[in-house]
Amino acid sequence: MRYVCNLTTEAHIKVLHETKPGLLQIQMHTLFQFEHASKSGSQHMAFSSICSSGCDCATLHYIENDKIVEKGQMCLHDMGGKWYGYCADQAITFPVDKKFTDKQRDVYVAVYEAQKAVLENLKAGVEWGEMHLLAEKVILQHLIKMGIVKIKGPEEEELLKMRENRLGAVFFPHGLGHFLGLRTHDIGGYTAGPPRSTKPGLKSLRTLRKM
Repeated sequence: MRYVCNLTTEAHIKVLHETKPGLLQIQMHTLFQFEHASKSGSQHMAFSSICSSGCDCATLHYIENDKIVEKGQMCLHDMGGKWYGYCADQAITFPVDKKFTDKQRDVYVAVYEAQKAVLENLKAGVEWGEMHLLAEKVILQHLIKMGIVKIKGPEEEELLKMRENRLGAVFFPHGLGHFLGLRTHDIGGYTAGPPRSTKPGLKSLRTLRKM
C-alpha cells in the first residue's frame, strides 16, 4: 500500500506541473494513468478518476472529465493507482495558474488546517466521529474569519451551537475519509462500534468506531 500510494503521489505531482489553461480534463486523467502504468507496470486504477476543474469541483464523484480547463479555475483531482490488488486514493486541489487568488487560498487553507488537525489528533482509542467533528470545527472557524458564517457571541459558544444544530454539514456534507485496502472503500465500517448516526453530515460517515 505504501508503494502504490507513493506512485500515486508522484503521478499527481506530474499532472499538477503539466496542467495549464486549454487542456482537456481527460488529458490530465490520461497523463496520470500513463505515469502510474509506466512506473508500476499496472494498468489498473483503484476507481474511476476524477479530474475536475471550475464548477465541476463541486460535484461529488464527478467522472465525466470532458471539459476544457480554463484560466483562473481551481482543479480538484481525486485519483489512485492499483497494484497487485492494493488501492491508493488521494485527492488534491490546486489553481490552474499555479497561483491562488485570495479567496481560493482562504478555502484551501481552511481544508488544509482541518486535515492537519485530524492528523495531529488521530491515535489509537480516538472515535472517528470526533475526528469528523474536529475537521468540521476548524472549517467553521475559518468560515467565521472569512465572514461567510456570522456569529453574535463568543466564538467557542457559537461553535458549540453550530455543532448541535449541524451547521457544519452545510459546508461539509460528506463524511471524513474511509477505510482503504484491497477495495477503495474497504470493509469494516459498522461491523463494530456505535450504529450509524442519523444527523446531517454524521450520517455520511463510513464508521463511528474507535481507531
